[in-house]
Order: sequence, then C-alpha cells, then structure tokens
Amino acid sequence: MKILNVLDDVFVRRRFFQTNIFSGTTYWHEVSEALKDIIKGEARDGDDIAAYEDYFAKTIGVKDCFSFFAGRMALYAILKTLGIGENDEVIIPAFTCVVVPNAIFYAGAKPVYSDIEIERFGPDPESIKKRITPRTKAIVAQHTFGIPCYIDEIMDIANRFGIPVIEDCAHSLGAVYKGRILGSIGYASIFSTDHSKIMSTSVGGVAASNDNDCIKKLNDIQSKCGSLTYSQIRRQILSYALFHALSHPRLYWFGKYFFNLAMRMKALMYITDYLSLTKPKAYPFPAKFSNIHARIGISQLNHLSENINQRQKIAQQFENAIGANKHIFQDGNMRCDWLRYPFLVENREKFISRFHKYHSLGIWFTSVTQCRYDNFHEIGYEDGSCPRAEWTTKRIVSIPTHFRMVHLEDIFSEMEKLEKTSPGLYYYKG
Repeated sequence: MKILNVLDDVFVRRRFFQTNIFSGTTYWHEVSEALKDIIKGEARDGDDIAAYEDYFAKTIGVKDCFSFFAGRMALYAILKTLGIGENDEVIIPAFTCVVVPNAIFYAGAKPVYSDIEIERFGPDPESIKKRITPRTKAIVAQHTFGIPCYIDEIMDIANRFGIPVIEDCAHSLGAVYKGRILGSIGYASIFSTDHSKIMSTSVGGVAASNDNDCIKKLNDIQSKCGSLTYSQIRRQILSYALFHALSHPRLYWFGKYFFNLAMRMKALMYITDYLSLTKPKAYPFPAKFSNIHARIGISQLNHLSENINQRQKIAQQFENAIGANKHIFQDGNMRCDWLRYPFLVENREKFISRFHKYHSLGIWFTSVTQCRYDNFHEIGYEDGSCPRAEWTTKRIVSIPTHFRMVHLEDIFSEMEKLEKTSPGLYYYKG
C-alpha cells in the first residue's frame, strides 16, 4: 500500500519530488551547444577563453582574471604569488571547505583557524587578530553563502599588520558591500564556478586581482600549466550534460543512483581529491578552461543578473517564512547573492527527516572543514579551538536558491506545521 501511495504521488499527483543542491543554474541551450561543440571537435583552444576572463574581470570590477580548473587551484596560485611556503601561516575560518586548507598545505604552509561570527557565518575579525603571528603571511576572508563578511574590519586589521587579504568569493559572485563588488577589495580573490555555485561552468575557478605584481605572477603561473586533453574534455562535458539532465526534480531518485554508478565506473570526470594532503605532481592542473567551458561561462555571465535576482526572490520568500536573517535583509549596505539561505535549527536530524521528500538537503558546513569529518589534526585543526564554528556546524541548515527550486509553497507550509508542533525548533537570529 505504501509503494502504491508513492507511485500515485510521483506519476499521478506529481507532488513527490526532490530538488538537487547542484546543477541549478545551467540552461538546456548551454548543454546543447556544449555537446554540439564536442561533436564538431571545437573544444580546446580559442578566443573565448580570453573573452571569458575579460568579461569576468569587468563583472567584478578588477583589472584581470585568470581561469583555472577549480577554485582551490586559483587559491593555490594566489598563495604562490605571495611566495608563501615552508613555516608560513595562512589564517582561514573554521567553517569552510577542506580544499582551502589543502591548498595551503600544497603551498608548503600551515593553515591557522579563526572562529566565526554567527550573524553572517563569516570569519570573526577579533578571532583573526588573536591568531596573527610573525609567520602570518595571508588572511582568507570568506563571504559565506553569498553574505558579505565583516570585510572592512578584517581589512583594517590586515593593513595594520601589513598582511594581504585573499577574499574567498566561492559563494559570492555578484554580491556587493557598501557599493563595492566582493572580490575587488583585498589583495586578490578566488571564485568557484563549479556546478554548486552561483554560476556554473560545470568545473572551474577564477583568480582575480587589482594588484599589478599579483597579476603578472598569476599570468606566469597560468602560462606554465598544462591543458586538458580532448578526451578529458569530452568526458567532462558528458558529465556536465548528464548531471544537468539527471538532477531534474522529477528524475532525481533515479538520476542520483545512475550518476554515482557512472562515477564509480570512471565514465565521468570530476575532481575528487578532497581528502588528499599530497600535492599532485602537476599543479595547478590544468591552467585554463577549454574554449568550450569558456563559452558556457560567457553564457552564464550573460544571465548573471537574472540569476541573482531569482535567488534574492527565493531568499526573500524563505525569510518571510522563517525570519532568520532580518539583520541582513535590513542592512542597506549589503546586496547578497544568496547562494543558499542559511538558518539554525535545534534538531537538525528531525528537520532533515521532515523535509527529505522536498529537498535533498546537502547541508554545508556540517564540520569545520566540509568534506572532512574526522582526523582534523591531520589538517592542523585542534578540537575545541573554535567553539562558535563547532556549535554552528551542529545546527546549520542552508537551502539553495537556484531556479530549479520548485513547489516552495509546500515547503513553507511544512515549516509552518513543524513550528507549531515543535515550537522553538528554529533559532531566530533576527
């Protein structure tokens, strides 16, 4: 009987679905054009790469940008422009992805973890200040979920000590703080354009800077790196097309298993080096996009304003229903891009079980370094050293805002019921 009810929901009532956390910004025409380019063999080099980098630079208001295969490789390249190496320290927030400390290890340096502030889920300036030593060579200022961190306070501290700031804008393409586009404020910045971010080129990252010396060195680093082979490009674009198709809400239950099987058979191509502490021999690899990825990027930038407006609309709907971020929505200095709408819950397991049928809830960050969940000593983190970050990882929920988010009225109705039956479930931060 239960199976019949599920089948009835899926095929008759059509109200049983899941929205994947990924592949929410890609358009079908981009997939179609990419596949056509593969068939025609127009995939590797071309003028679109430089055009994409120029377009990206103009979009965020910097002098120059350099494309890499992933955001973590862009971070590594920026660290190398600063000459960071053995015995050096880089301060990062203890509420990040594990690829950030990994990049620091690849450069030969040591990550030092600062605690976060819970208002915006960004690095706490006072905690950063306490971590500075004579060995500190850079500070990473992360704009989490597309919400500007306390960048002015961090810049003031960094300037006082003469330490360069690297903005981590992996979540915050197009976000603005006090009239300045995030990514144009510090010494340099990194962006991610993989399939989970504000815009998607399937895989990809960008290093950006206004500093002439940094630009010169980034250009030198990029020019010495290799490129994808045609076979690798073909596999990656196939991965891009399949992931977009199979992550459709109506296909999610089938698609996730098919995609995982294809990944295990190595038929598809994605980066899976999250737990590796050993730098690959050729790194960053490869340097630039292929021309085909650049074309996707140009198309995505063309739709960026529409994309962000849609995300802001959905975030506002969640805010109306939950009210967890009033302090952000009422701050006229911010224009968030809202990669995800974050809030805190008392019992996350209960919340997830209640909403499982609506949304896959791949929650960021459930550990101080997302994708690593144990043996934190291996990446230089001491348990208990950042209590606010650790507290937040146990309670954070964040819901994506891309245009594939569907049937939001059902989610809001369920939230209202849950709040009535379990008062106090949400930590209202507003």
